[in-house]
Amino acid sequence: MCVANGLPFALAVLLMIMFKRFGLNNSTVTYNISLLCLPWLLRPFCHLLLKKSGWSNDVWLLATELTSIVSLLLISEAIASDLWFTFSMVLLMLLSLSSMLHSIATESLYREITADNSPVMLRPRFIFFHVLSAIFGIGFAVMMAGNIEVLTRNIHYAWTFVFRLVAAVYTLMWLYNLVKIWNRSSASANDPDIHNISDWREMGHAFRLFFGYRSVSIGSLFFIFYLMPLGLTLSVGALFIIDSTHRGGLGLSPQEYALACGTVGVIGIATGSLTCMRLLRRYHLSRTIVPLSLSVCVSALAGVVLSHTHPVTLSAVNICMFIAHVAIGMAFTSFIGILSYYSCGKYRPTFFSIGISLAALSLLLSGLYSGSLQRYYGYNTYFVFALMFSAVSPFIAFVLKRYCFRHNK
Repeated sequence: MCVANGLPFALAVLLMIMFKRFGLNNSTVTYNISLLCLPWLLRPFCHLLLKKSGWSNDVWLLATELTSIVSLLLISEAIASDLWFTFSMVLLMLLSLSSMLHSIATESLYREITADNSPVMLRPRFIFFHVLSAIFGIGFAVMMAGNIEVLTRNIHYAWTFVFRLVAAVYTLMWLYNLVKIWNRSSASANDPDIHNISDWREMGHAFRLFFGYRSVSIGSLFFIFYLMPLGLTLSVGALFIIDSTHRGGLGLSPQEYALACGTVGVIGIATGSLTCMRLLRRYHLSRTIVPLSLSVCVSALAGVVLSHTHPVTLSAVNICMFIAHVAIGMAFTSFIGILSYYSCGKYRPTFFSIGISLAALSLLLSGLYSGSLQRYYGYNTYFVFALMFSAVSPFIAFVLKRYCFRHNK
């Protein structure tokens, strides 16, 4: 269940590599990949729709996974057609919608089984399975695509095979979840404690309540601007690593990228996430939020160092990737910690969904024109700009600490 929930993130990176290998420019890649955040803006409303549908969380979990499998198979067939890009984007939007609904069903089913209201994203088991899915999707899949490209000299065939492979693995996980759900004692159609909103009027009341507090209004700015600098770095970082050297990139092959980001980088994300979780549990957010926000600057600094030095050895790139991804893991986990702090009271699941939607809005805005900025200014200037803009994150964190953490909510 958690592995399937982590595959969409891996697929987003996989798609960026595929689009770049197919010859698309950076502005086209980042613009279209960022559009996949659009379904996540509807997460609070879809949360209510799932509750009012009358279907159990088990059914939604299996249905969304089956939809993802069909989408992956259709994408693998669309790659070989002349209109591959149009067909792929339509299917990818369906896949993004399915992954968003799957995340809702996963969290609801987790609360239903364990009676634990803490966010699933802060559980060590969740991080472990996300690491496995990322190593497979970013590491193994990209490496396979690169090897098949070398053997067959056919880029389209290589990526068709990779998407069929991902669909096959997803099918195995779907069958495993089907057996587990079939053997589990039957759950209720909807647990009333999972989502305490029953109609749209109450949904509007929850929105007014969320944005009505002064501390939450400041927190909303945090949700939007905290991850935006990180979105600027991530949206172009993968393209920078595999772009040719005469265009300012590092010129890594798909196999080298799979090692640097799909293996070393993923281990770095897990290390950063677990370290951040330990800090959050030992110290209060008021003491850790500002130091943790500096991790956003570290990831941008890694881009500045790599774009200006262009290391020739893969070991040097791996060291930089590990440090940068440790910072990325800490940044995302600290964001979930802040979101968990604000998601309290009767409408806790709704508040959590609103925060996730604001984060999706942040990544959407940062990715729409990041590729165009990079093409105009080049990698060197772009990463310097991303580093300067990343100073917004510690500033927002300081404001949040100053005005929102002096008293409990």
